[in-house]
Order: sequence, then C-alpha cells, then structure tokens
Amino acid sequence: MFRQLDDYLGNASRPSLSQIILWHGCEESDEDMDIEAARLLTEKMPSRPPFAVQQLQGIPLMATLIHYCRTTSRCTASTELALWIERNGYRMIENEPRREICIPHEQTGDPEAYVAEVQIAVERA
Repeated sequence: MFRQLDDYLGNASRPSLSQIILWHGCEESDEDMDIEAARLLTEKMPSRPPFAVQQLQGIPLMATLIHYCRTTSRCTASTELALWIERNGYRMIENEPRREICIPHEQTGDPEAYVAEVQIAVERA
C-alpha cells in the first residue's frame, strides 16, 4: 500500500518520513478490520480517488506504547496496550481508529525490524 501511496504523492511527501497506519474496527475483531496507509504531507494537494487527503482529528487523550517488532513474528503491542487501558481505569473511545506510526526500516538498520508507536484514543472509565 505504501508503494502505491508514495507513487501517487510524488514530491508532496518525503519518503523518509514515518509510515502511518490507521486500524479501523480493531475492537470488534482482529480478523475483520479496515486499514488505511498514510504519510505526512509537506505540501498541499487535492484528493484523487482512490486516495484521500485529510487531516487527522486531534484526540484529547491517548494511550500510547512505543515498541520494537520484527516483521517475521506476530506483534502484540496493540493487544498489550488495550489490556493496560482496561486495567488502569480507561476505556477505548469507540469509532476512533488505532494509529500506528512506524519508523522506516532504513533508519533502524534492520530490514526485518521496526520501531513504532501505537496510539489508542481513550477516556476515563
């Protein structure tokens, strides 16, 4: 998805910027979710199907977890963060996608590993 997105964006984004993934529907099912790939833009540009240019909505309170993962194994960071939320008096805000910001592989020096931050919108339970 990121190759297609970068081809579309051309010079409007810097390929070295982090990849952003929006995970919709995670709270209902781990197998049935909608995923969006995104990049930060350095220039304004219009939307053109199938791509949409939009600004992410500000979230007043987020639970976050920075983690190191390997592409060759299952990542449990989002599940671990969800458990922390439940155990610490918070609840996830419904209909808000989970966000994951990934540092490109080129910057980690290991093509099978990445560092990422998972962000989940929360409120006090």
